Amino acid sequence: MFVRIVLMILLFVSVFLSGSVLFVSGTKRPGKEQAYAVTFDKETLKSNAFLPVLNGVNCDKSKDRTYCWVKCEQDQVGYSDHCCRCVCRRGFALGTDRRSCIGASWTPWEPWTPCLSTEWGGLETRSRRCRTKHAADATGRCVGAGSQSRTCSRITKPFIIRKNIRSLTEEETFDILQAMARFKQDNSTDGYTNIVSWHGWPFRCPWNKKFPGHKDGHCSWHVDLRFCAWHRIFMVQVEMGINKYLRNKTLGIPYWDWTESDWDDIPFYFRNITIHDPYTNHTYPNPFNPSLIPGHKPIQGIPYPVHVQRNISKSGVLASNYMLRGTIRSLLANTYQFFDHQLEFNPHGQIHNCFCNTSKFHLTPKDHVLCYYSMLETAYAAWDPAFILHHSQIDRLYALYRLLREKLGIQDWTQEAIYHGYEKAKPLYSSKESLHKLRKDVHFKFNMPLSPFCNVTMNPNHVTGRKGVWTTAGSYHYEQIFGYRYDNFNLDKKPWQVLLAEMKLKSKRPNWDEDSAPFASLMKPSLGIISFHTSFPLSNANLCNGKNQHFLPLREL
Repeated sequence: MFVRIVLMILLFVSVFLSGSVLFVSGTKRPGKEQAYAVTFDKETLKSNAFLPVLNGVNCDKSKDRTYCWVKCEQDQVGYSDHCCRCVCRRGFALGTDRRSCIGASWTPWEPWTPCLSTEWGGLETRSRRCRTKHAADATGRCVGAGSQSRTCSRITKPFIIRKNIRSLTEEETFDILQAMARFKQDNSTDGYTNIVSWHGWPFRCPWNKKFPGHKDGHCSWHVDLRFCAWHRIFMVQVEMGINKYLRNKTLGIPYWDWTESDWDDIPFYFRNITIHDPYTNHTYPNPFNPSLIPGHKPIQGIPYPVHVQRNISKSGVLASNYMLRGTIRSLLANTYQFFDHQLEFNPHGQIHNCFCNTSKFHLTPKDHVLCYYSMLETAYAAWDPAFILHHSQIDRLYALYRLLREKLGIQDWTQEAIYHGYEKAKPLYSSKESLHKLRKDVHFKFNMPLSPFCNVTMNPNHVTGRKGVWTTAGSYHYEQIFGYRYDNFNLDKKPWQVLLAEMKLKSKRPNWDEDSAPFASLMKPSLGIISFHTSFPLSNANLCNGKNQHFLPLREL
């Protein structure tokens, strides 16, 4: 059985690297026009799940079809969701007949927005739209960028630099530790207790109760296009709170790069009970240990006063290959919807889930009670200081998403582009009414003031409270708006520029616009095929199980 699995995986890799599982050939049927047959090797695939049906409209997995005839204007045939479909090159949009390709081009640039002046250069943006020659929407099809940004004011304040926790000097490490210890004692409006409660504590944002998933009135957003933006502003708020107590004012919140495959244990920040600071000659409790939840009522089975709980699965939080697959898959996405969805579930969710592991067998009721008060639950997640180092890494990937698109000249940070991704994720049979509702929903979320940052009473901070920066649209350009940068964007100690080459290669494939298509990564070929099945959350029983094959690179299977 083991040998069979190895052979099948090697076969998939070899088939993929040789081009595709599709074999496209032009043929001429008597009395018929030229058509292109897409054939699938049944002996290789061994599954009806991979067999397509005609045209990508009425997809029927139950029919055993090993080929289909598709007449495409540009002779490009893509494959996704068990369907054959015509694909147009960039610069063209698929016609209503789903076979022809119509030229697409940009409208003229809109005027630059008024300058949003900040201490870090300020920001102006402008955008344009992609349209066909018939003035129909063709978002995602044009060659080039749909949005641009530029600075508009003088830089008067140094940037804060967020570094890998492994690259901090000893002096920087102890500076972070002493500042975090003092920040946790701060009970002011800008202090730890108040800011951390914004994430998930009930009734901090009672006006959110009208939204799905917010019956308890908490502030943060999850499984939603506001996820990255809300947590970015939250992290800036935490960072400014810590910065008050730092000796080095240019030192930002470090990030824990869990894509690095040479971790043999969790970071020491989460291991030591006490810290001895050689620079102050003081010994104090490790501030990155689980925090006290002030005023919490006693809980049976948990010592009082109540602290946030941990039951860390090392194999789960050190599953670097699994999380790297999810990271690469999200960063190479054509749409923000796909990036956001993949990123939030894996890698983001992997750390949260395995910091209090409930996927072990034979758990007692006490174990389940314990993990309710942990990183697993929105209400308690941010009370664990590990949340801060983890979300600094998540924000770094969000920043890398933007950087890749700017370097390739395909940036399109507009609500039209955001809507296109969510529309694409909708079923083919969506009604006009449902799509109209979706468009209004995306417009609202993209421009909605994010609480509590927009609330002057709750947030007097002059940086995160500045008008216009507390939206998903406005918080995207973090350097000019919030004044921080990252030391690098490498993944698993490999240069991030490899992903630029990956994106260029992807754009040349017949299914370039299909994010769900499997692929192998140049960044780390030993990861094997990166797909939904190898990079999306596993079943609960295997989520943090170190023996799961998804946690290993291909060569170790």
